[in-house]
Amino acid sequence: MSLIGLMSRSTTPRHPRDPVLADILGGYASTSSGISVTPDSAMQEAAVYACTRFLSESVAKLPLHVYRRRKSGGKDKATDHPLYEILRYSPNRRQTSYEFRQLLSAMVELRGNSCSLIVPSGGSAVGELIPLEPDRLTIFQAPDGRRAYRYWPEPGGEIIYLQNEIFHVMGMSFDGIAGLSPIAYHRETVGASLAIKEFGARLFRNGTHVGTVIEHPAKVSPAAKQNLKDSLESGFSSVVNAGKAMILEEGMKLSKIGMTSEDAQYLESRKFGRSEIASIFGVPPHKIGDLEKATFSNIEQQSIEFVTDCLMPRLVRFEEAVTRDLISRADRRRGYFAEFNVMGLLRGDADARSKYYTARFATGSITPNQIRAHENENPEGGGDTCFVPLNMIPIEMAGQNLNQDQPVDGGDDK
Repeated sequence: MSLIGLMSRSTTPRHPRDPVLADILGGYASTSSGISVTPDSAMQEAAVYACTRFLSESVAKLPLHVYRRRKSGGKDKATDHPLYEILRYSPNRRQTSYEFRQLLSAMVELRGNSCSLIVPSGGSAVGELIPLEPDRLTIFQAPDGRRAYRYWPEPGGEIIYLQNEIFHVMGMSFDGIAGLSPIAYHRETVGASLAIKEFGARLFRNGTHVGTVIEHPAKVSPAAKQNLKDSLESGFSSVVNAGKAMILEEGMKLSKIGMTSEDAQYLESRKFGRSEIASIFGVPPHKIGDLEKATFSNIEQQSIEFVTDCLMPRLVRFEEAVTRDLISRADRRRGYFAEFNVMGLLRGDADARSKYYTARFATGSITPNQIRAHENENPEGGGDTCFVPLNMIPIEMAGQNLNQDQPVDGGDDK
């Protein structure tokens, strides 16, 4: 019998955050370094926390709108669509749109899936979106081929949700049913980083004299040994006592043994682990504070590459999940869709924006008010007209002044 079948027969299933059960359900396990890695424990590693925070905040801060395509081309914000206000402002009674999207994005980064219950309300198919705890949820394939969700709510019991009842944002997947957890697949890398961090903490806790031998020219009684040991530990161990002067008597001298943090390349190991974790999430290292390979000449280009290569796939995944799960097929046929506005992230510096706007304005491909909108400024009267370089007249008047009976410059023939 399958694990799911066994659990469905249990009247009081154990809490999914139980380490043993989390190990079975999520593929998490103790690593070769001896560290047990789960999404919760992985967040104690600074690089994992930084990547998750940065990616989830990047998705959450971008405006998410519902649009409707024009028949003649282009699009308009569908502010009258019931889903517009839910996605833009308040998906449920306790969360803002920012909080909701940050939570869902963090779930995908750590666990590979984020699921929210679709609650109809007031005649609308989507009245609220309630996030479901990922540790209380399993995803499986129903007999008809669609996804289904087994959920254990906190009060107890078990609920089966069908695909049309869940808003599901899924990470990379091998079966199309459930996304893969980056933490489960890379637990060895994360576990090694956690182990190195723990080693450093123990090193500082024990002080700067770890692995030090005190040599005495004569024989020392057991009581004297213990008194000397107690004196050294109380006066010179721990970080607060680092740097104190030690006075040795009776010809005693210090000899260090074992490896120091430099010998073990502790700092280099920490840097390597941070770089590896950044590559797992696809985050440029400079975005999580690793500026070792960043320069002032390439930092802007790296930021643009982050949007196009790292952030954009996540946004497309979110947009298509909204369109699939929250916009009806009839509305999709009428041209409704959801889209993030990433223009603000691709603007570059002031000089680059100025050159970009000038080039587009000179070709009649953008209006003054569109430029003002990109710069977060209010529109001005007469600013919705495109211009061309012929004395900067409105584009629809181009050619009207070209009269074969009259010179273009308006001068007299002489």
